[in-house]
Amino acid sequence: MAIRIPWDQYEAAYLLLVCIDVIENHTDRATAIKKVSETLRKRALHNGIEIDSMYRNENGISMQMTIMTSLYLHKKSGLHGASKLFVDTVELYEKNPKAIKDRIENLVEGGAKLNMSNKEKFYKWLIASVRPGDVSNVRRRCDLVDVYIKNHKKFNTSIYELNNPQDVQRIKTFIEKDVFFKAKNSRQIYHILKSMEIFYDFVTDYSKTIAEEPNLCNLNIVNQDYKEKEFVKFSFEDKLAYTKPVSIEYNGNIYSDFSNWTQLYVRVLKILFKENKNILIDLCGKNITGTGRVEIATIDQMDQMIAPKEFADGLYVETNISATDITKKIAGVLSYYKIKVQDFKIYFERKHEQTPSNAVPVKKTKQADSKVFVDADKYRRILLTHYRKGFRLNDKLSVRRFRMQWKSEFDFEVECSDEELCENVMKICIRYGDMAYLPDVMLDEPRRMKLLAYIRKIFSEGKNVIYYESLFKEFSEDFEDGRINNADMLKTYLSHYVADEMYFGKKYIAPDSNVEIDLTEEVRNFLIEADTAVATDEIVSSLSHITRDKVVTVLAGTNSEEFIRNQKGKYFHESIVEFTTDEMIKIVKWINEAIADKEYMGGKELVDLIGRNLPDIHERYSFLTWLGLRDVLRYKLRDEFSFKGKIISAYGKELSMIKVFENFAKSHEYFTLDQLNTLKTELDTPIYFDAVYENSLRINKEEFVSKDKAKFDVTATDFAIEMFCTGDFVSIKDVNLFGGFPNAYFSWNAFLLQHYVANYSKKFKLLHAGFTANKPVGAIVKRNSSLDTFDDVVIRAVAESNVSLNSNSILEFLCASGYLARKSYGKMDELISQANLLRMNKGD
Repeated sequence: MAIRIPWDQYEAAYLLLVCIDVIENHTDRATAIKKVSETLRKRALHNGIEIDSMYRNENGISMQMTIMTSLYLHKKSGLHGASKLFVDTVELYEKNPKAIKDRIENLVEGGAKLNMSNKEKFYKWLIASVRPGDVSNVRRRCDLVDVYIKNHKKFNTSIYELNNPQDVQRIKTFIEKDVFFKAKNSRQIYHILKSMEIFYDFVTDYSKTIAEEPNLCNLNIVNQDYKEKEFVKFSFEDKLAYTKPVSIEYNGNIYSDFSNWTQLYVRVLKILFKENKNILIDLCGKNITGTGRVEIATIDQMDQMIAPKEFADGLYVETNISATDITKKIAGVLSYYKIKVQDFKIYFERKHEQTPSNAVPVKKTKQADSKVFVDADKYRRILLTHYRKGFRLNDKLSVRRFRMQWKSEFDFEVECSDEELCENVMKICIRYGDMAYLPDVMLDEPRRMKLLAYIRKIFSEGKNVIYYESLFKEFSEDFEDGRINNADMLKTYLSHYVADEMYFGKKYIAPDSNVEIDLTEEVRNFLIEADTAVATDEIVSSLSHITRDKVVTVLAGTNSEEFIRNQKGKYFHESIVEFTTDEMIKIVKWINEAIADKEYMGGKELVDLIGRNLPDIHERYSFLTWLGLRDVLRYKLRDEFSFKGKIISAYGKELSMIKVFENFAKSHEYFTLDQLNTLKTELDTPIYFDAVYENSLRINKEEFVSKDKAKFDVTATDFAIEMFCTGDFVSIKDVNLFGGFPNAYFSWNAFLLQHYVANYSKKFKLLHAGFTANKPVGAIVKRNSSLDTFDDVVIRAVAESNVSLNSNSILEFLCASGYLARKSYGKMDELISQANLLRMNKGD
């Protein structure tokens, strides 16, 4: 069987350009579809890829062209969601058309030669290097390792990006010892390790070739230190993470009295305020670039800010923004002053430290705004010795105790006011609430560097946000020895160190204040890369920057249809399961035939048909359960049919399970319990007896007839029941002699009696816990009695009996007396309490 190869960036680029040709009438759609199909099929053959009749055929190209065209025109296609690759391709074209055209410059009509991904090179190498029967198994096992390694925070890279055989050996050794991986793959661990040995041979054979590829990485590559001076371009090209501002050049003056972007921002405003203060005063209470939070404020408006800094007497600027955002704000202010950005030069330098390429450089950040004062070391010594759990600010008792400890430690008084003492404490501490903590006591330097490296690494991978709650859980063990006790405290701690580098929202930290949060996209990309069903716990663990409840909301909340539940707690993305055109034609035909025959088709019924007639689907997607297969079809056919629960019906005509059983009973003159059980199995559902009883007549345990066959003498039948029901009620079981009952055209029995009381009697009603398949239970109750619910009957029955008031005895009694079919009752405590009360009142 041919290997299923996903679309790559070169194919997507080629398809997009052909779509644009069609849109601009340079070619017709039919010709374009044929051309793309032939080109991509020739390309695969040229690159040694085994293909079959379905590979990039014209039907498939037509569907993909519809999706790509809709993306380019910003319209809905009516088909399943576009892949991230297609979305990214269109977005890149809109920003940089040349980049897309460059991708296909080597395209040759005859050979269709495009760059192969490293993964494809491995697949091609496999075909030539192992037995044909082993190709798919080796590939599948290597892909399994790849997914695990890519999502493991220790590596976080694809095995297909390695060019060093020693790195492959390291990964093989790791999975061989990793308890979680071995437990999850215990049955095939031996074969997985053998497959990794084959992959090791591939990397060894191709190491020199791969080393020349620009997109590959090596776990041991080391970057060289370098510094370079650049200037801010005030455009989207500016990337200012891990940079340091050096100087400002404006109006022939050079300013360099700052060491970080926050200080530069304040310095710029001071320069401009001196030039024309009225412009900045007019911006008070406003957002510099239009909409959003207040960014220039008076002292009365400071409470609307997160990190205000004073730039003029009584005027403050919001500084809780990233370096990139600071330059955007400066550009906005310059526009108010009508100053051209090219006349206002801001120079900066980048610094990269020598670190492994798979690690993120972490700058050694000094404490933000720490001010050195004469006795700083002495303050630190007192705080370190006596206030590791924090110093309470502006508290008279704490200040008095601090003074006493100072005098004891240094043998002289601390010479300042109480207010100045607290201010000095704050110069070397982080404030949280009314408490002040030494930063190194909250978290020591190695753990701080680890925390900041993790954050920067997450952002460097393109993630948009990290939730404080998730970050706190991820580093909970590291925080145990420090003083970071909750997620909000972590937010305060981080803002002390990286306020000038990142944006701090209410619940999350982001690299930029203008970030667009798309958690759905992150979960979608993860599951598409996984290419199988993944447990919720594993998704949460892999996307550790997102809280569990938000992941669950994406998977199972509103608008989550694209995420398919394969079994309890396991999900996959709909796009990883693809059906051929022939398969889809057959599936739609079976559904339509079932709807024409009986108005619906059961989901289990459809899946069973697929299993018998289209075994290739299960062979391609061995992870699919029947539930996953049914629900992925529900998504892909959502515009063709109506799906309600486990029932498939004509589009716009939803059928509930109740309606199915109702229609079944209505449409049969005669049917049996066995037929109902068959329907139950087909639909994977319990029997809805209420719907059946409402639309038929049960004449005995096994048989049902049409409702119009009911011929009851109601007056005579009610009179016969009165002979048994001398009080307010009697159990069905106690009406066991039918000699005095009138002719009903069917022999009287407990099932017929139960149905009669439920639907036909004038003097009696049926109160029960529900109809059952094998045992008629419940109570026959006089309509003029005060008993309204089955609970009322049960309480009376127990109270008037001699049964002990405990759960086991009561359940035994109710089943033996014919009120319940099985030993289960949900309101036992209330029953016991009410029955006991009735017994006591009777005693009075």
